[in-house]
Amino acid sequence: MIHIKKRMRYEPEEEQNLQIYLTKVAEQLNSLFVDSMIFPVIFGRHDELQGLFTSSLSAASYFRLFEIMCYPVAVTGGIGIGEWTVRMEDGTSAQQQGTAYDRAEEAVKTVSKKKTQRLRIHSSREDGMANYLLNVSKDMLSAQNSIQNRLQLIAEILYPFVENRTWIRFENHGLRLLTLKENFGPAKQMVDKIAKVPEQTISWKKNVYVQEPIFITGEKKEGEEAVILKNVSSSIAVTAKKSRQNVETIMKRGKLLTIRIMDYMALQYIKRYY
Repeated sequence: MIHIKKRMRYEPEEEQNLQIYLTKVAEQLNSLFVDSMIFPVIFGRHDELQGLFTSSLSAASYFRLFEIMCYPVAVTGGIGIGEWTVRMEDGTSAQQQGTAYDRAEEAVKTVSKKKTQRLRIHSSREDGMANYLLNVSKDMLSAQNSIQNRLQLIAEILYPFVENRTWIRFENHGLRLLTLKENFGPAKQMVDKIAKVPEQTISWKKNVYVQEPIFITGEKKEGEEAVILKNVSSSIAVTAKKSRQNVETIMKRGKLLTIRIMDYMALQYIKRYY
């Protein structure tokens, strides 16, 4: 479950535009994660989305990209691991029931009371370590400005964290996500209004493609070795139509690689133990 936090009061038109934008984001991510979904993520209420995944790793990965796409609007999330007992197979995720849904709802309620968390996992075990790791990058990510956030998204598309051959889907959906993020007018206006940084147009390549997938296997591996790959800043610079030096400065100030290392280790933990 994902909850949209209302950090500011939106006018009715802004509220509608935000709903449209987030619906489009969910549709794109649903297509990207279709192989690991039982029910696609949809709006249950005006400020809440929910879906049913085949694995906790897929749910956590989905939330990561959704959060980056949502900037500067803050979101919180809950992942429930449990049974799916009431099955409306021709219905939507909102019509299903079971301990997985109960625990996801409880996780969302709990995370709303936490100052250092934006995502929680709730299972039948002790989830303290998982919840710590899922949130270590929270403050760094939320402190980014809109330009740093855009480069973060480009990095996620060019060097995606993937579980298996689903990385091939990034070839088809990467450009769509980048174009949606850049060109959706109301979302750009909200970025300017909240982040208060000059708008810069990024000219996407006609074919945004995966440079190198980073596989989440559950194995113990150094985060830096997995994430800091050769020519990362150069590849991002080509896509963003910026100089490599400029991109490296933006990445350093936005702690882009540090965020990805932290999240890589969190996803490895989730894969290994959940």
